[in-house]
Amino acid sequence: MASAQTSGETFSGPYIGVQGGWNQGQDEDVLTGPGRTGAKKSGVVVRGVAGYGHAIGEHVVIGAEAGIATGGRDISTVNGTSQYITNPGITLDAVARLGVKPIDNVMLFGKAGWAFQRIETTLITPSQRLTDKSSEHGFLFGGGVEVGVTPNVALRAEFDRVSFNDNYARNRALAGVSLRF
Repeated sequence: MASAQTSGETFSGPYIGVQGGWNQGQDEDVLTGPGRTGAKKSGVVVRGVAGYGHAIGEHVVIGAEAGIATGGRDISTVNGTSQYITNPGITLDAVARLGVKPIDNVMLFGKAGWAFQRIETTLITPSQRLTDKSSEHGFLFGGGVEVGVTPNVALRAEFDRVSFNDNYARNRALAGVSLRF
């Protein structure tokens, strides 16, 4: 097995992890009428992740990562007698990561890639109730820090954002642990 203990290889190799944290969904201007209509709802999210990192020299790590997470809380927007509800479901992401190690056991990273989320929307008016399910895709970007506790265990904290369509976006702040093998 390759040694992850040499300074050039910290954060290298395959890994899996689990994260939890804050999730905020945002709906903007989803209902017609006077004024801006929009709403935000925050809640807890849990994410599982698998990835691979490859050291380039002593201070740079490149890699790829895929994740699956819970979707967050329902977002309800009201304007007059109309209500619009977004119910975010499971979310998937695939990103590329670029990390810089200012010191041996700390890596600052940026990430960017693709995100997918299944959502259900409901429009309620005095005369009707319409429900639709859709799959939303968007560009995810973010960054964070990873701290190596041992050669095979790292703690991480990160933030990411994705705009899925003209009206729906998501922000997340996550913390967790990664296990390298």
